[in-house]
Amino acid sequence: MYEQRNIANPLKAGEESSWIESQKASMVDRAKSLGLYEEAQRNAKITFESLFAGAIPEGVTLEVRFQQEGQ
Repeated sequence: MYEQRNIANPLKAGEESSWIESQKASMVDRAKSLGLYEEAQRNAKITFESLFAGAIPEGVTLEVRFQQEGQ
């Protein structure tokens, strides 16, 4: 495999996966700080409620709950 360390390719072979994991963790932290998970849950709840609104008999309540990561 041809490998060259330069500005266009600063990683050595085998370093990609640790770099990808560090970037993933960084983006998860950023998404949390921007409130994107809460916004996604609100949007998902609205979507589920509207999708099932016609199928649920009158007097029955739809409860949408989200499981936290790691539970």
